[in-house]
Amino acid sequence: MTAESSIVVFTTSEADTTAVADITTGNSTTAGFLQVDVNGSNFSNDGTVLLIVNAAAATTLTVSGQVKCRFGVLHDRTYTAMTSGHSYVFGPFAISHFNDTTGLAHVVWGGTLSTTSVCAVKPGPILG
Repeated sequence: MTAESSIVVFTTSEADTTAVADITTGNSTTAGFLQVDVNGSNFSNDGTVLLIVNAAAATTLTVSGQVKCRFGVLHDRTYTAMTSGHSYVFGPFAISHFNDTTGLAHVVWGGTLSTTSVCAVKPGPILG
């Protein structure tokens, strides 16, 4: 099994409205959108993180449930209606359900991924 790539989470604020996160395949933390990883992705989730997807083709996204609900079921959150040429925002994701024991949430991608990109944004404090 090939390891997932990590989505680095950046905080946004009124003072820095361009701060976004990217999927990294190494130690790169350059802000911006990068191509999704066919092996999956993960991100540090504090319950406020939003995923932004630029779909350049039909794409599906599943954030995998890590903790069973009170009825003993794992619930994944799957988004299947992404179409070419559109951007989508997903989240936030509850830490009690979507985080693994290390605080990461996991993303599985499907569809045509060659030109689809993603970033993660954590809303910052409102300044004023």
